[in-house]
Formats: sequence, C-alpha cells, structure tokens
Amino acid sequence: SNVNTPIGRYGAVVSNYHCIAGIAGNPTLIYVSSVGTLGVFPGDPIPNDSISFDVGAYAPEGAAEIRGLAGFRNFLLVFFRGQTLMVQLGTYDSGGAHKPQFPDTLPQYGILGHRCVLSIENDLIFADLFGVNSAKRNLFSSLLDSTHLSDLVGPEYQGSIGDLTEDEQLKSVFMVQDKLWGDLILCSPDGRTFVRSASPRLKYQSWSEYQGWAWDCGCTSFLGRVFFAKGTRIYQLGNKAFTG
Repeated sequence: SNVNTPIGRYGAVVSNYHCIAGIAGNPTLIYVSSVGTLGVFPGDPIPNDSISFDVGAYAPEGAAEIRGLAGFRNFLLVFFRGQTLMVQLGTYDSGGAHKPQFPDTLPQYGILGHRCVLSIENDLIFADLFGVNSAKRNLFSSLLDSTHLSDLVGPEYQGSIGDLTEDEQLKSVFMVQDKLWGDLILCSPDGRTFVRSASPRLKYQSWSEYQGWAWDCGCTSFLGRVFFAKGTRIYQLGNKAFTG
C-alpha cells in the first residue's frame, strides 16, 4: 500500500534513500524512506528503518520553508531561501535507528526554487536571490565549498530577479544545461535570460543576457539537445553539433 507515502513538492534520491519534502502544513519536515526500498515510509510494516525529521531549527530567520532538495555526492542538500543545509544519511545508533548527521551548512547560499539546481560534472550549480552559485567537494575534507559564479553580471542579475514576485521566483525561474555548447541557461518569466558559457578545462567563462525568452519550462535530453516550451508548443534550441 502507498497509504503512508508522503505527498510533497520536492524529492531526491541520495545514498540509496528516497527523500521527500515540501509537505503541505509542514514546510520544514523531511521524510526519508527505508534504505534500498521503493515507497516504504514511516508507518509501513517492518523491516523498515524509514524516518521523518524537522529541519526548522536550521532555517534562516524569516525563511522557514524548504524550497528544494538535491542529492549530491553522499549528501542530501536541503535548500532554503537564504541557506543550504547538508545532511548525511546512513548513520545508525546501537539500536538500529537511522540517525542523520548534519555536518555543515552553506550560509548565505540559498535557492530561488527547486527548478534552479543542476548537477554539472563535479559541481552542483544553483541560483538564489544574489546570483548563480557553485558547490563542490573540498579537496582536504568531505565537506563542500561554495562560491559565486555570476559576479560579472551581479547587478543585472539581482535587479532582474528582484523585480519578480516571490511566487515567480519559486515556480517560474528555471535553469537548463546546454551540454553541446557548454552553456548554463537561466530563464525568468519576464523574458530576461542569463547564459553562462564556461569550460573549467579550457579556463574560460563569459556571461550573456538574452531578451524575449519568456519560456514556461525547458529540459535537456540524454543526447544533449535543449527543448523549451511555451503554451502547447515545443521548440528545440539550435546548436553547432547537429544541422537542422
């Protein structure tokens, strides 16, 4: 039965656990499934090591609401508006109860909404009110280092995002990756689009701003092609790799 499966807006899989958040009426509650199972949550028959826990104590002041989840490396990243919480799953006490650990936070690095996070090679890219950010594993520890990527267009970006309502920031801003051109594309409902063209191996980075790209949504296919949608019409982004 799926009677105990929580209904939430956000989900992620990390370290063989299925995590769900964004529960109506419990904006800081996270459910973690039983390890290696599908749809086994608190209340289901044993064997069942699933749990639920509240992360409200870690939320920044005035932003006690989870806005997204992501699995990155062996961490569950819980995004708030102005902060990101790192959760490490898979630790059990002597009685066999699952006890998540909270090794660190990324203060001042939050997220606009759950559609503004991408895993690109060894980095996790996410966007908040102040810019596009990157998190990667520290070379000397198991924790994550975060940095701003969009300082070159900081005022333009902040002015554009600041003009949107909070609901538009949460639900309408999204990012896609153009793997064929090496572009990171951030679209907003007012048509202003910020594009980061970069290659760490070739050591270059540039930013461009497009106008008139008021898409409803977008995605990247397995072959790297980028698709955007407006209403009921779907468009394929052109590229240099394939003609037509």
